[in-house]
Amino acid sequence: MANLTDQLNIRIDHQLKIGAENVLNELGIKTADAIRMFLTQIYLTKSFPIELKIPNKKTIEAISAGERGETTQTDIVGLRSMFESL
Repeated sequence: MANLTDQLNIRIDHQLKIGAENVLNELGIKTADAIRMFLTQIYLTKSFPIELKIPNKKTIEAISAGERGETTQTDIVGLRSMFESL
């Protein structure tokens, strides 16, 4: 699998590319290496290496509310207060 002869060309959103490259740079990983790692995991595990889920109704409603700016801010002081509020 070390014979690097094939080339993969894709079109993606510019902001997505820049944002991903920024994260990868912080991790010290080149974009091509990250894509190679992703494809290697698909090949080795015979599965998609990212868990994909369809959001449930409550999650969809929360996402929609956030997009409309209808967020609720909770003031929790310290870890103990957070667990007590649950």
